[in-house]
Amino acid sequence: MTHRRLLALTACASVVLLSGCVRGVGEDASDTGTEGAVPDAVLFDQIADLPGVASTDGLVFQHPFGYSAAYAGDITVEDGADPLCVLDEALSILHQGRADVDLLVSVVTPEMTYDLLSLVGRDGSAEERYGPQPTEPRDSATVRPCTPPDAGTSAAASATPTP
Repeated sequence: MTHRRLLALTACASVVLLSGCVRGVGEDASDTGTEGAVPDAVLFDQIADLPGVASTDGLVFQHPFGYSAAYAGDITVEDGADPLCVLDEALSILHQGRADVDLLVSVVTPEMTYDLLSLVGRDGSAEERYGPQPTEPRDSATVRPCTPPDAGTSAAASATPTP
């Protein structure tokens, strides 16, 4: 094989390989897999409508190259709202979306930031807390009433101060 031909083949192979590295992040990532039993837009609207939610800016499904697919973003709560209840209800809604995705959603107050660990501790999981994910298409998610963390789970230990 000539040097030019080898160089051209290498360039073509590089382009093909690198094109696989470009995947969507955020709302444009919907082509990275099928939506779950409930469409993402419906899930996000249901979370925005929960009592105590001030904003859901940046709440997205993402699947960047090299990382697990996830629902991610911050939910800001209104003054006086119970951040753990808002988080519990929001995560129960997201758990009815796409299968096998991480729940990297946080609830933010002026003092603290809470995430899934605040509810299940280090040894728990969303599957244990919220049950199996639905597989049949549905118009909306079922809102699970707030359930306080188990007595053995320390929410204070897993919450972090808000910067």
